[in-house]
Amino acid sequence: MRHNCIITQDGGFVKEEFLVAGVDIGKFNHVSTVTSGVKGFPKHIKFCNDGYGYQKFLEYLRKHQREFGCTKIIVGLESTGHYWEPLAYWLSQKGIVVVQVNPLHTKKSKELLDNSPLKSDPKDARIITDLVRQGKFLCVVIPKGKVAELRRFVRLRESLIIEKTRKINQLHMIVGSIFPEFLYIFKNLQAKTAIYLLRTVPLPCDVISKGIDWLEREIRRVSRGQLGRKRAEKLYEAAQCSVGLKEGLVGFLKHLEYLLDDLEGVLNRIRVLDKMIQGLTLEIPEARCLVSIKGIGFVTAAVMIGETGGFKNYGDAGKILKFAGLNLYEVSSGRHKGRRKITKRGNRMMRKYLYFAALEQARKGMPLHDFYKGLIDRGILRMKALIAVACKIVRLMYSLARDEREYSEEYPILRRAA
Repeated sequence: MRHNCIITQDGGFVKEEFLVAGVDIGKFNHVSTVTSGVKGFPKHIKFCNDGYGYQKFLEYLRKHQREFGCTKIIVGLESTGHYWEPLAYWLSQKGIVVVQVNPLHTKKSKELLDNSPLKSDPKDARIITDLVRQGKFLCVVIPKGKVAELRRFVRLRESLIIEKTRKINQLHMIVGSIFPEFLYIFKNLQAKTAIYLLRTVPLPCDVISKGIDWLEREIRRVSRGQLGRKRAEKLYEAAQCSVGLKEGLVGFLKHLEYLLDDLEGVLNRIRVLDKMIQGLTLEIPEARCLVSIKGIGFVTAAVMIGETGGFKNYGDAGKILKFAGLNLYEVSSGRHKGRRKITKRGNRMMRKYLYFAALEQARKGMPLHDFYKGLIDRGILRMKALIAVACKIVRLMYSLARDEREYSEEYPILRRAA
């Protein structure tokens, strides 16, 4: 990110003017120690995860800042769950630079400190401090205002998507037990027609008792004319020879009722949240640039802006790719040359939505279809080609946000892509 050069000097180490602190994050208590370019490690401090604890930590930092003769402070945190966020926001409000250390790096550096597998909070705090001092950190972009709201919305939506998937999987289990043939006729159990039929005629005997005419009329009405007689006949024939369970049906039906209620509730919340995300996205100039790209929806743009904190915080598109874990690496030694792969050490949600966006862009008529087709024609595997398209999408998004302009087919990056 842009202010890395302000913090680090040649060789990657943090400048001597900075007091370096590392914090081992906990649920109720944090542990920290400090150092500088010319001083050692004083006694660590343990402080609570509340306002009094934070003030105690700040006094500890100011005290050693004066003792070491430093003019600035940098604090490194492990991105452990959500426990680090209140401290990061609080420190940033005090004008202190906050950075993140990868927990994997802390784990791998554990034995380098004292040649021992010993793990303790003070030891972890010292390792984090030393990693920050060496410049082995990622700068944190702390979103504010509407961008912060957007981040919370997209993360809430993602949790709802996970909950929806869990409910649908359970629904498949119940229906597969009492009426397995239903799954062949209605593959999408979250569709309105499928939900209605599971509420009104969940068992094969219910379908038979209603008859084909009733099924046709209700299916046509609920599906608004998209389905009709043919689907009703298939369902009726399947019910006549169903192999569904006949025992324990009362329990199955009660479970099915609860699942359908939960699923409809989740689907409604997702729809409401999507409208809120769309409205908030239109209020953020960078997000409007992203949704101007053909095939990029409001949710994808919201994820990209919310998770990064805004593209303008990054010096180039490569840093966003690294943040998403889409940067490449290979393992080579001697005559052996490894295959290039993406690191996947980054934001998982960004990779997920960029992959979906790449699938959309690979379709004919989309801006990056020619780029994708060119890769396939050269013999590149489909998955690798899609990853390349995802990277191209990030570069296109970054260029539009940087130039504060909306998408057009004449944009330079698209001509290079073709």
